[in-house]
Amino acid sequence: MSIETKHLVFTEIEQKPKTKVWDVHNKHTQESLGRILWYGPWRQYCFDDGIVYAESCLNDISKFLHDQMEQRKK
Repeated sequence: MSIETKHLVFTEIEQKPKTKVWDVHNKHTQESLGRILWYGPWRQYCFDDGIVYAESCLNDISKFLHDQMEQRKK
């Protein structure tokens, strides 16, 4: 099963007893960017590319990028 966005493809690669693991790759280059998996110590799904990012961390990064783009427009 795969889910596509404008730039990314999320492909389910493993069904564990209670959770799933997805590969995340660039839709245009097919380059693997990391995986989304259940991270037990934090009790939540996280993005892992060698460094584990929780949803809140990724939201902070997204907000920072947005703010920098807004500053650049000024």
